[in-house]
Amino acid sequence: LFHVCSSYLTIMVVSSLADLTDAQKQELVASLSAIVVGTSGADVTADSLTTVATASGNSLSGAWASVFAQVVGKVSSWPHNVGKHLIIL
Repeated sequence: LFHVCSSYLTIMVVSSLADLTDAQKQELVASLSAIVVGTSGADVTADSLTTVATASGNSLSGAWASVFAQVVGKVSSWPHNVGKHLIIL
């Protein structure tokens, strides 16, 4: 999974969710939720990220939701079609 975090690119190879730490699971859920919300054209807020995470059968802590919403909100050039530029392996 490739995702943009602040100003650098992180590569996370996920072969099993069981191998992830709780922090890695939260980051993955937050990242994927941000992609879903961002590509829908909706505002990326902590509430919208939490709603998407819950709808997908996952949970997202308020802290992770807030951090991701703030980061996305600060990136002025965040494209609405960011999902098309990501490769999920």
